[in-house]
Amino acid sequence: MAQMTVVTWPAKVLETKADPVSVFDHKLAQLAQDMHATMDHAGGIGLAANQVGVLKRVITIYIPFENQPSKPWHKKNMALKEFWHDRRYTFVNPKIVSFKGRHTSMEGCLSFPGQMDYVNRHVTITVDYQDLSGRPQSIVCDGLMSVCLQHEIDHINGTLFLERMNQKSAEGIKEKMLEVVMD
Repeated sequence: MAQMTVVTWPAKVLETKADPVSVFDHKLAQLAQDMHATMDHAGGIGLAANQVGVLKRVITIYIPFENQPSKPWHKKNMALKEFWHDRRYTFVNPKIVSFKGRHTSMEGCLSFPGQMDYVNRHVTITVDYQDLSGRPQSIVCDGLMSVCLQHEIDHINGTLFLERMNQKSAEGIKEKMLEVVMD
């Protein structure tokens, strides 16, 4: 597995819609492996191919259970392990096909290092996608997995998380990112 370079804003590839994957071969499998290695090295839980300069509709996600925030409504205020914790996912050509509810939570992005703010997302989503062999799959999720999937699907659609937060916050993040670029 090779680590790739995570592209940071204002690179235009981050705001470019990715192309659907039509060939499911060893090159796609290698891209997924490299994306997982890159995501792990960068300390992220999700990565879209756009973020490594590849305009393909591919997403990797790995959310470890350790240190998960607890749910305040749960007995004893303990976090519950979900089916998606500690499991590596590669989503090819993912599409949100249904959603319920709205929730605001703090989000960050590997392409905006050190920048976080509140983003409004759906609570529960159903996503249809293909696995690395091209077989159709579907997942229904909520919690951090739902937030992460929505964030990464936005990436492959050329949409930045800045567009999902209030304008003042987005402008502040852009200013901070441009200061880094100018240095």
